[in-house]
Amino acid sequence: MTDLLQRTLVPVKNSDDAIATCTALADYLDGDTKLVAILHVAEQTEGYMDHASPEALRERANELFALCGKQLDESLPVRTELRFGTDVVEEIAEAAVELDVDAIVFRPCSERRLTDLLSGDAERRLLRNAPCPVVTLSDDGGVSEVSA
Repeated sequence: MTDLLQRTLVPVKNSDDAIATCTALADYLDGDTKLVAILHVAEQTEGYMDHASPEALRERANELFALCGKQLDESLPVRTELRFGTDVVEEIAEAAVELDVDAIVFRPCSERRLTDLLSGDAERRLLRNAPCPVVTLSDDGGVSEVSA
């Protein structure tokens, strides 16, 4: 493991992303890992009623967190966090600062599900304004630091 991955923030959007990202990340974590913070942001639309109740959103997030837990070693210090917000990138950046992580880690999926979280302007905004390095986990098992 590199020092860059001792304290990681892992945003997950849906079950496919949770499984793929945590499976890919598991190979890079070991006994030196200090924190794996799994984050799900329930995106809110300003000025509109939410499509699901807060309880339903919490239940969905807990399902995602359970999927992540199945992919990671039980001995790892995992923290889960659900946030509600109108700006997913802002919520990710705020969580990174509050949790004092070394890097934000994600795995772009060929189906573009997780990448949708960081697509277009949102991706550029996170890469440009992230409070820490952003790392992608590639399909071939590689790690790439995208920003610093």
